[in-house]
Amino acid sequence: SVPVSHRMSTNHRGWVPKGPISPWCPPAEVLAVQLPHCPPTVTITMLHTKLLVLGTVHACGYDLAGSRDDLIVATYDGHDQGEILRRIGDADALVVRGARIDRSVIGAATQLRIISRHGVGYDSIDINAAAQRGIPVTITPLANSSSVAEHAMYLLLALAKNARGNDQAVRTGQFESARVSMKPVELGGRTLLIIGFGRIGSRLAPMAQG
Repeated sequence: SVPVSHRMSTNHRGWVPKGPISPWCPPAEVLAVQLPHCPPTVTITMLHTKLLVLGTVHACGYDLAGSRDDLIVATYDGHDQGEILRRIGDADALVVRGARIDRSVIGAATQLRIISRHGVGYDSIDINAAAQRGIPVTITPLANSSSVAEHAMYLLLALAKNARGNDQAVRTGQFESARVSMKPVELGGRTLLIIGFGRIGSRLAPMAQG
């Protein structure tokens, strides 16, 4: 085996040597590699970062994480608080969808360095507890803006055309009578009031205009 003489940190361009490993460095999985620009006698260490994903994300997200040699990816698609507490202890980074991250979870995450909310709200995360630990919390503001705008448009059409009532009438064999009694509303030529013209409202407006 080759002795490890240097530790590494990573950025988007790859591994960069940081200097000798000190005795206080925590245990980590070590991968010895030889970089082209280093002398043959220099060995580099990769200290792996553990990423815990709570919930399900798109497959391309897992592919991206799996393509990195410096990441160990663990997943848990559940909301059991005890199981989350058991799994988060050695996580360096956390991606969370709907699971609740309260003070007890943040307290148990002794190595946690960042929380990334896969969504746009902070309601499920104890922001104060994270701030006290110096752990940044991020969101993905553009990830679902178009989807939410489309959903708002769908609800407008569903209400205007009484989609729920028509669906029930078809399923129960009463559509002929329902088509006479139900009075759908035409949206064309009407004025739509959008309160809040941010990421979602600005996408809904052109959809409504056709």
